[in-house]
Amino acid sequence: MDALLIALLASAFAEMGDKTQLLALLLAVRFRSDGAVLAGIGVATLLNCALAAAGGWLISSLIGTSARTLFFALPFLFAGAGMLLPLKPPNDVRGWRLGPFLTAFLAMFILEFGDKSQFIVAGVTVRSADPLWAAAGASAGIFLALSPVVLMRKQFFLDVPLALIRRGAAILFLTIGLIMTLSALGLL
Repeated sequence: MDALLIALLASAFAEMGDKTQLLALLLAVRFRSDGAVLAGIGVATLLNCALAAAGGWLISSLIGTSARTLFFALPFLFAGAGMLLPLKPPNDVRGWRLGPFLTAFLAMFILEFGDKSQFIVAGVTVRSADPLWAAAGASAGIFLALSPVVLMRKQFFLDVPLALIRRGAAILFLTIGLIMTLSALGLL
């Protein structure tokens, strides 16, 4: 259950104010079909998290305990550093003529592939050896971060202090990653 909670919280915070939220807004405004857009996002998220968990599970049997802790720390360090960088808008997918579900699925799958949440899932899986709970937690966390954007549209960005949340999450991720790194290296 630790894997579920860690993956859920870390992924939800990692997606706040991220390109994925901007893409969810673009899809919601373009299609005005909340159910289809959310379904596409949900399936893409589940698939991406399952792939990341499978990769983490494969890696976990190849490395020792200290290396697992270090592997677990790296996604937090990368996520924290990434949240301090300026945000670039995603591709607006205007030319895609696939309908709301397929457009949301493919656009979100491509955007999330190799994103910080995937690395968080892999890290949680390596550390916990529990790929199903890690994938489920991260999927739920990402979906929780993106659903309000689809349902509230632009109002979400007016009501939520995303810049403050991004800076706070960045500091939290960097602190957690640094503590785990020092622990893995035997310096703490």
